[in-house]
Amino acid sequence: RSTQSRSSAASDVYKRQVLLNRYGFDNSDFIKKLKEMGFIVAGKSLSNYATTLLSLSTSLNMEYTHKLFKESHPRHLREKILIDLIKHSRVVDFLRSRGYVFVAFSPGINYTEITNADVFYKFSTAFSYFSNEILNTTPIPQVFRFNMYDFHRRRVLYILDHIKEINNFSKPVFMFVHLVCPHPPYVFGRDGEPVKFKINPYANFDLENFGWGKAADKKQRYLNQMTFINKRVTSELEKTIRGRKRPMIIIVQSDHGTSFEDEGWDVRFPILNAFYFSPGPIAEKETPPEIKQDITPVNSFAIILNYYFGATEPIKEDKSYTTPDYVKFEEYKL
Repeated sequence: RSTQSRSSAASDVYKRQVLLNRYGFDNSDFIKKLKEMGFIVAGKSLSNYATTLLSLSTSLNMEYTHKLFKESHPRHLREKILIDLIKHSRVVDFLRSRGYVFVAFSPGINYTEITNADVFYKFSTAFSYFSNEILNTTPIPQVFRFNMYDFHRRRVLYILDHIKEINNFSKPVFMFVHLVCPHPPYVFGRDGEPVKFKINPYANFDLENFGWGKAADKKQRYLNQMTFINKRVTSELEKTIRGRKRPMIIIVQSDHGTSFEDEGWDVRFPILNAFYFSPGPIAEKETPPEIKQDITPVNSFAIILNYYFGATEPIKEDKSYTTPDYVKFEEYKL
């Protein structure tokens, strides 16, 4: 039995070439730092889908999940199927069957709250997406100047602070982290300082509240937040790798790219997809598996499970799909 630790971090909204071409932001220092730490960065990686539900369910189940729908399924049932696939995934089942402890964090979004994990970290004062919606129907946020944006900020910091605890477990661990950042809302300045917000009803998916102001202001807030997150993510990864007590595999992967009001699929699909394999043998393998530059998330876990565990997962053709309604799907090519 392998005694390695595995960590998968799904981080929303990244891609170097898109950032440079669209926003004039050079993200090369971040990519260079990952490579210096030993990461293999798949520079041509695209997401399989442009939304979190489809992307994460596909990654964690090694299957194009829209193909599991029946024609008769209405949208709400399709979304429920995807949520169930995230919370009860084939990757987790496989690793648990081989003695792994499954560790997850609360991201504050209901459909990626995997509360059935063996160890579930939750920021003690964090509110779920559902709780946020309930609060917004009351006068509490306005009367008491109750700042849900600050709760989101503290939740992200809590997750980052605790990733390195993967090294505290005596058994092999699979840790899943869905970090809703640099995804909106924009709550960090370039140096991690709090960002002032109008006291609006808070919602993770309300574009008006993501970064109030003109589109240019929102883009700058996004870049400021990403600048900070880049530094914190690499810092926490360094601490985690430095403190490892057993072989370790890490995947840092966006579930989708960014997009503002004036942008399209060519911005939404390119993602960060980086793999770390600790030096030395892992599960009796002296070298890591081959990682293609254009690998997509549907194959990330399949390649690793096949190589290190002798699994027989089919390697899928790397494709991307657009959908306006979770019903009609069309293949997208960049």
